[in-house]
This record gives sequence, structure tokens and C-alpha cells, in this order.
Amino acid sequence: MTIEEMYQEAASRIRQKGKFFVAKMIIGNWFLQGFLYKDRSEKIFSIVLEVIIFIFFVILFSQLFELIFSAIIGFVITHTVTWTLNGHFWALMLETELSRFTTGEVRLLNYAKGMSARLQERKCFAAMLAYGSISRGEVHSRSDLDIRLVCEQGISNRIVGCTISTIERIKAFFMHFPLDIHMVDSVEKLKVMRIDEKPLILFMKPEVRWNG
Repeated sequence: MTIEEMYQEAASRIRQKGKFFVAKMIIGNWFLQGFLYKDRSEKIFSIVLEVIIFIFFVILFSQLFELIFSAIIGFVITHTVTWTLNGHFWALMLETELSRFTTGEVRLLNYAKGMSARLQERKCFAAMLAYGSISRGEVHSRSDLDIRLVCEQGISNRIVGCTISTIERIKAFFMHFPLDIHMVDSVEKLKVMRIDEKPLILFMKPEVRWNG
């Protein structure tokens, strides 16, 4: 069985589970927004970002509604906005087959190389690695790009790093590209990744101690 056939079989199993199962996947993705996969700095950054956007919408809607309704509306809109920044929207659309666009090995590699060239110049990143189907050599027509960025030490580097990774998510969203990207605070945090998956190193500074 080819990689493409294996993917089609997995997609068929999702379809067989019905629309209710797909709806649960979407709601779960909207609610959690990849929060469980984030390292400490990304968690703090995403919470602060959501609070700032939430306060903005509450103030905006409080001119029209009572405070409780303004808070509810503000939360729903804020969480939906941050979903596009944190939830890897197009990767979910591929997995649930709610979108018919395709990726493939050439598009994934070209996107990874372009992003690597941009981020390698940033002082806040020590390394960039690709995981998932691209590192296993199992890319199919609807694969996503699974990236981990290793941040340099220091609060300023982590703030800048989180900001840049968020910008990369926004770019990917508007380009309809399925990017699953997270930043870790140290190379040691990569040990939680799959042990049977050797990552594709897109760049790594010489001082990084890597035994993966």
C-alpha cells in the first residue's frame, strides 16, 4: 500500500465516523488551540495576547450591550480570532477533509526552505526542525508541515520568537498553507517528540547540543 493509499484509508475512517465526529474535532481544536503542545513561553504569550484582544472587544461591545453580554461576545470573537493564530486552521481542514486543496512534497519542501531562509537570520532562534510526514519520507497530497523552533535563552528572545512564530501562522493562514508550528524554550524540550521520528534539521547553530 502506498503512502497516498494509506492516507485515503485514514481519511475514509474519519468520514465513516460521521459529521458529529468531525464537529467534535473542530470544536476541540477551537477550544484548545494547540495549547497542550505549547512550551511555557508560548503558553504565556498566547494567554497574554488573548487577554489583550478580549479586553479590546469587551470595551468595544460595552458601548452597545451590557457587560456580561459584551464579555460573552468578546470571548467568542477573541477565541475565534486567536484560533486562526494558534489552532493551525488549514491543517485541521486537511485532516477533516473540509477543504479540497492539496500540498504534496514539492510545496512542503519549498515552503520549509523559504521559511528557514527567513528565520535563520533571526537572532532569537537557535534551530529549526521539521517533523511529521516530511521527516519520515511519507509525504502525501494532503500533508501538513510540522515545524519546531528552538528559542535562544533570554526573555527578549522568547517574546520576539513567539511574535515571529505567530506572524508565520498568520502568513500560512492567508496562504491556505497547513503549518503546524511551535517554539520550544530549549532543545531539551524536543525529547517529547516521537522517538521513532528523526527530524529534518533545516538549520541549527553550532553551539546547540543536539544528539537526536
